[in-house]
Amino acid sequence: MDDRLWRGVRERAQESARASAAVPESPFGAIGHRFRIDPVPSPAGLVGLEAQIGVRRPRKYRLFLPTVGAGGAGPACGVSPVRREDGRWPWAGGGAEEEERACH
Repeated sequence: MDDRLWRGVRERAQESARASAAVPESPFGAIGHRFRIDPVPSPAGLVGLEAQIGVRRPRKYRLFLPTVGAGGAGPACGVSPVRREDGRWPWAGGGAEEEERACH
């Protein structure tokens, strides 16, 4: 398995955004993520993420981040983004209350 698994995902999300603009009702969760996908993290950033959390990311997620992006559009409410803030990697959108607000 290589990056072919995720190839074209960003482009399909952009196409979904264009298609949903013509539909009166957005798909569930689209109000929160609006089909946006965060930028691809740098290789050095991904090494820093693993160093901070002390765990090697699962193989599919290791391929997802540099091929698709750091979160955003996805099933239901989307993929919780991981962003470097103040020298650390907090997991954005991990709380149930925050997810509830983002989805509706």
